[in-house]
Amino acid sequence: MKRLFNEYSYRKGAVVSVACSCVWKLLSFINSIIIAFLFGAYYGTDIYFYLIMAAGIGSNLALSYNTNVVIPHASYIAKQSKESEIKFLNLFIYFYIAAGFIFIVFGGVTPGFWLNLISRFNIITPAAESLFVLALIYFAFLLLTQLLINILERHRIFGIAYLSPLNAALPLLLLLCFHKTLGVAAMLCGFIAAQFIQSAACVLIMFVKLDWKITPSLESVDKNFIKNSLGSLGGEILVLINSFLPLFLMTGFGSGVLSALNYAKQIFDSPTEIITNRITAVTRIKFNELSTEKNTKNLADYFYQNLTVLLLIMTPVAVFTAAFSYDIVTLFFKRGSFSSENVRQTSLFVSFFMPSIILLLPVYLHRNLASAERRLKEFFKYQFINAVVFAALILICMRQIGPLGYPVAFFWGNVFWLCLAPVFLSKYLNFISHKKTIFLMLSVLVFGLVSLAPSIAAAKFIDMLFLRIFICGSIYVVCFALLAYLARGKYKKYI
Repeated sequence: MKRLFNEYSYRKGAVVSVACSCVWKLLSFINSIIIAFLFGAYYGTDIYFYLIMAAGIGSNLALSYNTNVVIPHASYIAKQSKESEIKFLNLFIYFYIAAGFIFIVFGGVTPGFWLNLISRFNIITPAAESLFVLALIYFAFLLLTQLLINILERHRIFGIAYLSPLNAALPLLLLLCFHKTLGVAAMLCGFIAAQFIQSAACVLIMFVKLDWKITPSLESVDKNFIKNSLGSLGGEILVLINSFLPLFLMTGFGSGVLSALNYAKQIFDSPTEIITNRITAVTRIKFNELSTEKNTKNLADYFYQNLTVLLLIMTPVAVFTAAFSYDIVTLFFKRGSFSSENVRQTSLFVSFFMPSIILLLPVYLHRNLASAERRLKEFFKYQFINAVVFAALILICMRQIGPLGYPVAFFWGNVFWLCLAPVFLSKYLNFISHKKTIFLMLSVLVFGLVSLAPSIAAAKFIDMLFLRIFICGSIYVVCFALLAYLARGKYKKYI
């Protein structure tokens, strides 16, 4: 219990966050395997996964707003008055509570109407309506919990991350106990319980550790904050639309497709959520501190340090997983109700999605820098252009290719950002060299692709599935590490 109250350095905070996220995502992956075994991929799982992914998309908007606007502004206020910071943050705590209550009330009265409105499912059953109401309750708690955790992390209380495995442990427990009676609804009940416990723990820590008060105030809401809010929300709403659009279109492709997408995204999202999101969430705070010191050289060095470390971790994950997707999906999911066709669909999604893990890295860091330098309004203009192009790609690719058009459009949308980014950087963040960014990405990618050849060759001689993945994966890691070591002179100053 005492660990929840602990303050850590940024480096140790990142380690704690990543370690706890690893446990959380491992349990989440086990949940997906059990759901695939018990239910396979059909209409009921499509509804469940659709609601979970929709809640995640909505909460990501709030999370991005918190981390890019609310928390940086709170840090700025805290230099003048801790009391003013608390009053300012209380505004958003009460706002999320009120918003969650409104969602539950309005959505719970006519769940069938709202579910029909936001999806293309042909039939909305009473069971689907019940799942929708549970998803609304989960979403309401998720909005609040995210903000409370952001507040604690702002004060370096990273120990709250020790509770994050509950997000998967409680759903797993309830699924094992009640899958015959509640079905996939047991998972949603577990999610709600986990969010409630984390919210309660955060509130306790805030009152005990931070001497929190409950009074809100508008006095710290200045013109600069409003400008940054509009810039951030404008951009994030575009991201929300572009994230929801393919999900909405997927609901019209028939039974099982959306479930296959979710199983694939469990594999695709896990490295990003465990490593990229956690590391960038912690280092974002460091960006804010360096920005207030007006030290652009240190900002640039810290940017390349994070980019290089993330590339050296994420590139081998992306390349190997894309190449061995069929074996990986077969190993983890092909049992019980999960058919060979489900394996084929899921593995194709995985292969097409994985390259984007690498392309997302500079996107995260550019956004964090724009937030630290208070350039979100300007960043929004370029986000808007990128979002329009991505929406067009989604409509074109999914119409021409079908469900696989989603990861194809996602890939080319991120490539387009890499073409657009130098224009933004040269105007507003000219201490960042985009050429250096591209060089780092391409050089590490070459290491990843070259290291793949021995693994593919070895795979032909190994029949047992687990051994093939393990041995080929080990060969790949050794080859990649050797190449990175031989070229260490190019990266040494960034690590």
